[in-house]
Amino acid sequence: MLESESQKERAAEGLGGVADTLRKTGEALGEDLGAVAPALETAARQVEQLSELLQSADVEELADEVGRFARRRPAAFLCGAFAAGFLGARMVLVMSAKGRGGAPRPKAA
Repeated sequence: MLESESQKERAAEGLGGVADTLRKTGEALGEDLGAVAPALETAARQVEQLSELLQSADVEELADEVGRFARRRPAAFLCGAFAAGFLGARMVLVMSAKGRGGAPRPKAA
């Protein structure tokens, strides 16, 4: 399997986990914050759809689709790229902290 295909599969699995987390969070908050639960369910469905798209499409198709989206909606693309980068950095931070056996510590000012 090509490295890009392997990364695509890992991303799809990760997005599936994010969708599950969003759904569980919405269920937990549903009783306390009624307006938040439907928004989290909607976000979970959208993340799940993205996960399914990643699983079903090949890498070239995904690259073409991303390029088309970036040309149609450049502001949304940039916001999404920023969010993905931010979340990716957070995931790396958490994973490296787990590898060290502790929680991430804030840097001293």
